[in-house]
Amino acid sequence: MPIVLSTVGVTFGLNGPTLPSILSELDGVEPIDRSSMNAFEDQAFRRAVEAAGRRRLIIGGLHTEICLTFASVQALKDGYDVMYVTDAVGGRSQTAHRTAIERLAHAGAVPTTALAVVTELFRDWATPLAGPAREVIDWYFNEVPKLTDAVGVAEAEKLAAADQKGQ
Repeated sequence: MPIVLSTVGVTFGLNGPTLPSILSELDGVEPIDRSSMNAFEDQAFRRAVEAAGRRRLIIGGLHTEICLTFASVQALKDGYDVMYVTDAVGGRSQTAHRTAIERLAHAGAVPTTALAVVTELFRDWATPLAGPAREVIDWYFNEVPKLTDAVGVAEAEKLAAADQKGQ
């Protein structure tokens, strides 16, 4: 799956670079540092998305109401199908987050979660991708409840993930 990674304002000292733990999982992917709030207004970002040759995009962002919303709305206007990951994004407030989600829905973007993206990509427990997917799913069930109680993880799923971690 092609990945386009961008940062905003790192060269201006406004934000920090992508975390090394994230970059280590994205072998060969170089972040595109941009100055614009809307990633699609940055020509290097736009060219990278076009070069990927996909019409369906999965978009995440640091601030729901800015990074995620601006890029998603622009991508929709440009004719892309857009899914956005709602549990991987934040914002300064729940009101701003909810308002951005409503704006995206009205524009035609489809909400999803990190867990749904993983399972949609591997789709079948009998495929070779199921092993790596299981690692991500178990990590998700262990880590997400530490960060938020807004993402529902059933107690049985937490226990299964803890069992996997202990093996």
